[in-house]
Amino acid sequence: MAKLSEKGLIEVTGAGARRRRQYGITDAGRAELRGRLTEPGTDLAFRSAALLRVFFLWTLSREEGVDHLKNFARVNRERPAALEAVRDKAEWVADPVRVCGWLILEYGLRGSATSAERADWAAERLAEHL
Repeated sequence: MAKLSEKGLIEVTGAGARRRRQYGITDAGRAELRGRLTEPGTDLAFRSAALLRVFFLWTLSREEGVDHLKNFARVNRERPAALEAVRDKAEWVADPVRVCGWLILEYGLRGSATSAERADWAAERLAEHL
């Protein structure tokens, strides 16, 4: 946050609970964000810490690797309940910020289901092949 603030991309807009600062985007920050979203050649590669961990499962025992994948699947099966609660309580009006919030929430719901399915599949393969 400090770097963004020093660059004039965000500013303190208020104080929250426990003296936490609330930030808002500045005009310069909005211009920077717009540029990053629209510039040709923007890096859109998908990066995932979870997939990096899967690559390094070979450093664990078979049982540890399978347990890791099963735990990852379990967490991703449980996550939708919290996301659905947020979705169901929100008022989805024709406001661009809310619409984008709804889109990312749905992305999380669908991604969690897919991640759980893939982790279960990977746990089975790992148990069979190592």
